[in-house]
Formats: sequence, C-alpha cells, structure tokens
Amino acid sequence: MRTSAEWLEYFRGNQHRLPPTLGEGAGAIDPALRAALVRSLGRFYLGETGEGRIAQEARQSDDPALDDAMCECITLYVREEGRHARALAATLEALGAPLPKRHYTEAIFRRGRRLLGLRTKMMTIAAAEIVGLAYYGLLAERVPPLAPVVRAIARDEKQHLAFQAEYFARLITRGRGDAGVRGAVVGAGYGAIVSCAIATVVIDHAPLLDALRVPRAELAARCGEEAMRGAAACRALVAAYAHATESRPARPKVTNEVSVLSAGA
Repeated sequence: MRTSAEWLEYFRGNQHRLPPTLGEGAGAIDPALRAALVRSLGRFYLGETGEGRIAQEARQSDDPALDDAMCECITLYVREEGRHARALAATLEALGAPLPKRHYTEAIFRRGRRLLGLRTKMMTIAAAEIVGLAYYGLLAERVPPLAPVVRAIARDEKQHLAFQAEYFARLITRGRGDAGVRGAVVGAGYGAIVSCAIATVVIDHAPLLDALRVPRAELAARCGEEAMRGAAACRALVAAYAHATESRPARPKVTNEVSVLSAGA
C-alpha cells in the first residue's frame, strides 16, 4: 500500500530512465521469425499509443479513488505508455519494418475503453498490461536480441499493474454504498475484460507462437497467472485499507456535550 505522494514520486523518477536498446544479434534473426515478430510487435505498438484522453478524464473526474497526485500519476502513466510505443517503433525500424497504421484488435480495445467511462478504461488498460507482461516475458526468453527492450517495458508494466491494484482497491473501499457489492462488480468486470484480452492475444498472435513453437495454451496460462497475481494484489490492498479504517480511532461524540451545555445555559 503506497500513498498518492509515493506513487507520484515513483512516476516522476521513472520518467527520466534511459530508453532501452536492442541486444546483439537482431540482424541475424531468421527471416520467417522476423516476419512474425514484425506483425506481432506492430499490434503491441498500436496498443501502446493513444491513451491521452484518459488523463484528461481523470483530472475532470470526481472519482473517490483519485486525488490530485493520483491524477498526475495517470498523466505520467500515459506518458510511459508513449515511451513504450517509441521503444517498439525503434525495434520495428531496426527489424526493417514500417510502422503499422491501424488494426482491428487495437480498434476494438480502443472502443471498449470508451464505452463506460474512466473505470472501464482503467480496467481495459489493466487487461492489456496483463497480456503484455506475459507476452514480453515470453519474448525475452525466446528472442534474446529483443530481451533488453521487452524487459524494460515489462518492468514498467509490472508497476502499472500495481498502480491499477491501488486504484481499484481505493475505488472499492472509498466509494458510496456497500464495499462488498463494489468489489463483486469490479471482480466480474475484471474477469470478463481480462478473458477477452487473453483470447484476443492468443488468437491474434498465433503466427508468432507458431514461429517460436510455443503452444497457445502456454501463453494463455502465463496471462492467467499474471491476472491472478493482479487480483490477489488488489484483494490484499482492500483488506489493508479495511483494516486501517477499522483501526482508526473513533471521532469523539460532541452532540451530547453540546446538548448538556445548552441545557445548563
């Protein structure tokens, strides 16, 4: 559990990190694998672009999970996604490929983010982070020349998921109404959106999985493990916030004292 100020300190510090570069051997990647990589990395490049609206929406929101520091964190979070897009663009350029303009999977996720407002957007981005962590981990293992780039991106994505867990834990524990109901709604939405994201990445990136001789079930399982870690982190934060609230000393009751003073007067 981090305070808003601690999260802001992290994001401010991380924005000065040097961009990653490809490792040795990128030029010797087998042509068939190179073609599959270019196609696949292009999809992720598109997914890392175009999140600017969510930062503006966060600043205009009355969401109980957000304060001024958290809103600035979201702005810096979005900038990090832009940095990831630039790193992937440089990788595609090094592989001799042009940048893609659009793809239907990116369009689907972009429309999905815009359907139901800020919280749905945050959850959809979290789902993308989950599949990204699994995907980048797989690439780091199977394509060593890409390892410096994808590991650097994955380090950021891991912190992004921790930030998302913080956001949703605050949303569950600080919103109006019953926290249990809010938690159930968040959990259901999370499960549905993440399941769609996993199915999409496994189907859409099948040519790369085939080129790497990785079973589709393996990538799906990795995504599922990341999803469960994210859910567990959020549950732990919810419990921590609930405990902190219960441990907080009760406010002194002044109503009776005022009544007594009034009667005495």
